[in-house]
Amino acid sequence: MVVRTCGILSVILAILLPSLAAQPASQQKTAAGTETLKNVQVLKGIPEPELRAMMTYIRSSLGVRCDFCHVNSRETGWEYEKDDKENKRTARKMIQMVLDMNKNFFDGRTEVTCYTCHHGRSEPVSVPVLPMESPRFAERPGEEPRRESLPSAEAILAKYREALGGDAALSKLGSRVEKGSVSGPNGQPFPIEVSQKGPDKMVATITMQQGTITRCYDGANAWGVTPRGPMEMSDDDRARLKASADLMHDIDLKKQFESLTTAGMDSIDGRKVYVVRGRVSEGVSERLYFDAETGLLRRRLSISRTMIGILPDQSDFDDYRDVAGIKMPFKVRYSSIDAFTSSYRQFTEITVNVPIDDSKFAMPR
Repeated sequence: MVVRTCGILSVILAILLPSLAAQPASQQKTAAGTETLKNVQVLKGIPEPELRAMMTYIRSSLGVRCDFCHVNSRETGWEYEKDDKENKRTARKMIQMVLDMNKNFFDGRTEVTCYTCHHGRSEPVSVPVLPMESPRFAERPGEEPRRESLPSAEAILAKYREALGGDAALSKLGSRVEKGSVSGPNGQPFPIEVSQKGPDKMVATITMQQGTITRCYDGANAWGVTPRGPMEMSDDDRARLKASADLMHDIDLKKQFESLTTAGMDSIDGRKVYVVRGRVSEGVSERLYFDAETGLLRRRLSISRTMIGILPDQSDFDDYRDVAGIKMPFKVRYSSIDAFTSSYRQFTEITVNVPIDDSKFAMPR
């Protein structure tokens, strides 16, 4: 029997694997406005995973929950198609306003969004917050701002591979086992173990009082098991599992992008970092942040452009340690606009190149 999850199980399943940038619309199958989702009036013809991501973006931009607009009762549950609430009718007008503004004033680019005015509040801020900072003087005509000489994206990526241990060590990486804890939005930690075998097999388990939750990609198929039995998985879940299973996902970066350019410098926790921009596909890009001194990757920011907003997903890497000649991050934080999918992993033990039998990735009967 395949079961649906609810309550704390749903939260744990959401944080078991990091949220990844949305797939291009051409790779998504289920369209909105069909029998799956009824009464879609403004955002018609959008793939269902992308539409759900947009709804999450709106909810986060306004700092509200889904029942702010949608009907939910103990007797009938969620009835998303109903228009009983004034907030939902207002939301349709606001979405149309955002679409029209971007079309008429920004050549269709997503420049104005819900977050532009709301900033996590249900009502936009219309009165300036005092005191206000003094404005900076504009640059004088003909005066060029000082810019540091920046290394090329290729040089930054080459330094990163060398900082990890060099091509000789990385080419021998065949497996990795990570043990530690993972915590979600409430901060409660649960034991976690992630086993990966190159090129693309992975099984992740979380141990709870109710039992063990497992998600796995065996190189071809994705499956999941909860204490209640096999888990129903969406196409989006399978895509995320497949992407997360890549053993070299955060190592072989160059092959993941159509183009890479150095965008400038920034700082993370007081340390200077080089920012590299990469184009993944139409509407999907990333920003990679490399420590200017050590060369190590500190952050990956994935950005997906939609009709109504820009959806970010961020991974932060810290506490790199030497593991058999390869630097591995022992602390990883995943952040998303949906707080329920954000998580923090702290590993106490990482081993590499250990033998892992393929039976570990086989779905239990």
